[in-house]
Amino acid sequence: MKTKLLGFIAAVLAIVILVFVFWPAQRTQAQGYYSPAALLINATNCVAGATTNTVAATITTGGAKELAIGFTGHFLSAGVSNIVVTLTKSVDNINFEPAASGLILTWIGNGTNVLTSVTNFSIAAVPFYRVTVGNASAAGFDCTNVALHYSLK
Repeated sequence: MKTKLLGFIAAVLAIVILVFVFWPAQRTQAQGYYSPAALLINATNCVAGATTNTVAATITTGGAKELAIGFTGHFLSAGVSNIVVTLTKSVDNINFEPAASGLILTWIGNGTNVLTSVTNFSIAAVPFYRVTVGNASAAGFDCTNVALHYSLK
């Protein structure tokens, strides 16, 4: 009787182990969207003409696959020019690739009209991005009331 009971317990235990080991994974996740985060360009949140600003904070992607970035602002006076937002990649948050090979968002400003440009990038496994914002306009042709936001998915 004792051997039958031990055999039965061993069989039940083996079945339980096999069920947990080979049970099909039922891991389902909805696509996650993170709330947009703001990046401060500098203390005045202004991009002066003929300057390039490196944003102090880097974007940490945390395993996300998509990165959306948006730039909003306006110039202080009439005229048309571009602001270029460049994202450079890093795997260690110390050494970044050259700006020439970075991801680019070009904002085309039109005088004092508030305009927004948004784009997205597939970022795969790159964990860190440094953001630089350049104003190719002549000195004195400043962009102000700037908002730079990003969102990860």
